Amino acid sequence: MSGLNGTHRFGRGVQGRLCIAALSAAACAGAHAQVFQLAYGTPGIEVANDVIDTVDCSLVTAGVQQAVGAARSSLHVVKYTSDGTPIWSSLYNLAQGSAVGYTIQQTSDGGYIVGGESAFGGNSLAKYVLRLGPAGNVIGSALLSGSPFLSQGLGVSVRELSDRSIVSVNRRSVGTTALLSGVYTRQTDTGVVLNNSVYALAGFPNGSTLDFADVRELEAAPAGIAPSLLGVVGNARIPIVGGQRFMAFAMVIDFSGNVVWARTYAHPAGFEITADGLAVGPGGDLYFSGRVAQSIGLNTPPDMIVARLDWATGVPDWAWQLSTAQDNIEIRNGYQAVQWHPRREIIVGATVTRQVGDFGSLGAATFVFDPINGNLLRSQTYGGLTQDSFNTGNAITEFRPWGGYVLAGATGDVGLGQQDILNIKTYTTLDSGCRQRELNPESLKLALVHEPRDLIRTAGEGTFVTTDRVNLTLGRTEICFTKRCVGDLNGDGLVDNEDFLFFVAAYNNFLCPFPASLECCPADFSNDGQVDNNDFLLFVAAYNDLICP
Repeated sequence: MSGLNGTHRFGRGVQGRLCIAALSAAACAGAHAQVFQLAYGTPGIEVANDVIDTVDCSLVTAGVQQAVGAARSSLHVVKYTSDGTPIWSSLYNLAQGSAVGYTIQQTSDGGYIVGGESAFGGNSLAKYVLRLGPAGNVIGSALLSGSPFLSQGLGVSVRELSDRSIVSVNRRSVGTTALLSGVYTRQTDTGVVLNNSVYALAGFPNGSTLDFADVRELEAAPAGIAPSLLGVVGNARIPIVGGQRFMAFAMVIDFSGNVVWARTYAHPAGFEITADGLAVGPGGDLYFSGRVAQSIGLNTPPDMIVARLDWATGVPDWAWQLSTAQDNIEIRNGYQAVQWHPRREIIVGATVTRQVGDFGSLGAATFVFDPINGNLLRSQTYGGLTQDSFNTGNAITEFRPWGGYVLAGATGDVGLGQQDILNIKTYTTLDSGCRQRELNPESLKLALVHEPRDLIRTAGEGTFVTTDRVNLTLGRTEICFTKRCVGDLNGDGLVDNEDFLFFVAAYNNFLCPFPASLECCPADFSNDGQVDNNDFLLFVAAYNDLICP
């Protein structure tokens, strides 16, 4: 059948033409599809704060680990195969004190950058930026301006830019006061600091707070705009009569840190809101997710907020508040858990809290939104179905080789210790195989009160440090695991016409793009490094079954 380019008819009258050049990009769009809920840990504490998929179609998490009885924590990075088997698990330690990882990104050379925090004996110290090789070996690390382990901690966001430089955002305290300033740092790929800037709101002689939470390059912005721009989101707090007002914050800067625009966003009812995570769409628009306090004061039960901002001005296109009155469910979005998905969707990872009398439960959750109007398309919660259960969703990523999602966080329900890493891999339908229920939150459209802000910019500081690496063996607990579904190339749990088109594109390419990594080969059902007649026969059989087992 090699070279076939005619029309083929399947059992249900499906037709498809094998030579479809427009779908050639789909050659990496299907992998060995399985869904699961898996926990990883030791008798101590392990938490994943971020998750990514990699060019070799693996998964990597970054977070924190603390052994039983240990006084200090370690930054923890784990690499897994696409079916959730750990490849390596490493702790990264500083002689100075505790460390925790918040974000991770794969770099253009195949390595990784991790954004975290470190502290002397639990006291405030600095932002921690760690550079790793492809196998997790330490290339370099630095401590930079920052104030970790404060209340309402949002962590550190780190990204590699198109020029291979590394940027990170966080916050720092102002002197000995509780006031905060936002910090932006840009380094070369070897770690040399190019820019380290501290920003504060102008016009408030009695003090104000600015806190940066996430940063993204406007790499997909439309033609004609100035290149080398970044979006940054966070929170701002300004003094008002009788107290303070907590608002979301966003700005666009160039790579050198010069401000293009900056705005704050207030809730129309006066509730306090945050912008915790940021995604950038192909039109350059900014999408942020955050929290809404149900009354004045961030210690009150939160709802979720999702908003889209115009890239050029920061003016909101739309904003929605999600709340669930039934069962006293509270929605808390993850801090690094909003992503633009190639299916033209916005995905947000979250934790939902259910209060029942004196008992409560936590469940990880995923929400999918329409980026055009912000409408909620589907949602699901995982775990948290019984009193006192503990499951969190801290970060989310698309699984690009296939089309599904991976939600990462922590669980206290199952596993080996006090908390274990929780990885949930789902179909695009959000189905993961077990411990799940659909959420039906109420959506309230918001008219955010926004205004431009002037900023004061000063210089920060930093120093290079030595980081030690220690391997850590993790136990794996299988909560549920659905084996590979042959033929499901788009991750929706079905084998249908859309999968046929993906298979056609892969068949015409014939050789797998990454033959050394079968997870990256979309339709190589026979695992021989190529897509040929044998795979076609397997696909036909799966197609006739239609629904994945």
